[in-house]
Amino acid sequence: MVKKLFQQCRQFCGKKIEDIFNKGILNTFSKEDARRVRVVNIMALVTGILVAIYGVTFYLIFPRLVILIPALCCSPLFFTVIYINSKGKYLFARMLLMSIFLGIMLYYGSILGQEADAQVLAVFIMTLILLVSKPHTKLSRWLAPIAPLFCLIVLEIAYEKNAGFFGLRAELAGNIVTSYRRLIIPIVVVLNFIVIFQYQKSVEDLLITLRNRNNTLRKSRDENQRQKKQLQVHGEKLQEDVRIRTAELDRANQSKTIFISELSNELSAPLNAILEMTSELANPASGGRISGHQLRSIQKNSAQLKALIENVRQLSEIEEGKQTTLNLHPFELKAWLENTVYQFSNEAKLQDIEILKEMDPRFPSAVITDKQVLTEVIGHVLSSAVKFTEARKSVRVRGFMNAGKLFIQICDQSAGISMDKIPSLFRPFDQGDRDVCRKFGGSGFGLAIAKRKIELLGGDLQISSTVGEGTNFLISWPATVPKEVGA
Repeated sequence: MVKKLFQQCRQFCGKKIEDIFNKGILNTFSKEDARRVRVVNIMALVTGILVAIYGVTFYLIFPRLVILIPALCCSPLFFTVIYINSKGKYLFARMLLMSIFLGIMLYYGSILGQEADAQVLAVFIMTLILLVSKPHTKLSRWLAPIAPLFCLIVLEIAYEKNAGFFGLRAELAGNIVTSYRRLIIPIVVVLNFIVIFQYQKSVEDLLITLRNRNNTLRKSRDENQRQKKQLQVHGEKLQEDVRIRTAELDRANQSKTIFISELSNELSAPLNAILEMTSELANPASGGRISGHQLRSIQKNSAQLKALIENVRQLSEIEEGKQTTLNLHPFELKAWLENTVYQFSNEAKLQDIEILKEMDPRFPSAVITDKQVLTEVIGHVLSSAVKFTEARKSVRVRGFMNAGKLFIQICDQSAGISMDKIPSLFRPFDQGDRDVCRKFGGSGFGLAIAKRKIELLGGDLQISSTVGEGTNFLISWPATVPKEVGA
């Protein structure tokens, strides 16, 4: 019970003392400002209590009022410092604390004589002034050595003239001096310990602050390095993207130049043939008569010219996004594919090329889609396959269904094309292998149009090829099979 009561009293007293030490400290204070206010409160409270105790003790040993009365007067002044601090008058509180210590030094050093060892108290006051003042305050730096030094000079003059404080002087016997020293030394030791402890605490807080700032700076440096690396990687990526885009633009410009040249050739060939025939007809020597061969030549070249212009128009519309309306309706898929293969077979026979047809049993007889778009897609792909297949070889057409999609596979026996050049086949102004295109002719529009047309149906056109063996075209689109086949 007694132990518990003692602990409660200790906690209560500790809390009250801590409250006194923190008087005047605001939440907005920095750690260093709060420390200075706290040091003033600590020194005022401790010194006020010690002065009162030692004043009474000296009086009991040496009953003279010149020692007791100043001690009892100084003690309330120390507590007044704490009160002034609590009211926010921090500078005034510090100046009052220093003035009290200097006054005690002058008074007791004067009336007690050289036995008072005022030099020790002067050193204490000097360190205390520096401890409670802001480092950048010039007045504190000058006041710390000058004020105690001035008081020591005054005391030395008083010692030399054997004069006391305003004429007051206490004559002490040898045993009294010894008792005074034994009692005053612990006070000075305690006060200096408090100052040294506060200095140490200040240095520790400073080291912690420096360590935290160093950690913050290190983290900031690491973060800056990380961001620098990210920016460097991003910059390199941007440079690579710019390089790739520049190369693509250069290639596109080159392809356009080549395309325009090839397109001019493609246009000029049928035009020249037509102009030549019409020139012959306009010649009076011909009598205005036209042979069947000439008529067929004009028709063939006119059809070729019309097809070329139509391809340019379709590709232009697709690129601009104009051709988006689809005409979906059911039609006979197998019959349509057989008819399409038959039409191209007649043309292929003229080049001594055979078109082989194969239909999987699961390939539906009818389907719902845009028949015109699908016809154009198959036409462009078959035309390309037949064009690049050499004589006495074949083109195989296979229709099948898998995973809810319809597939038409067209395999030719051409010279093939390297895989890295396949993407260029779908670019409007690029024709893959230029040497092969010059040999077989063509504008290079077909596969580009076919790719975009089948995508309108939600499908795709994929190409794989092996150099020296041939090329495989795979056309796919979603299967929508009607319940009843329409006409």
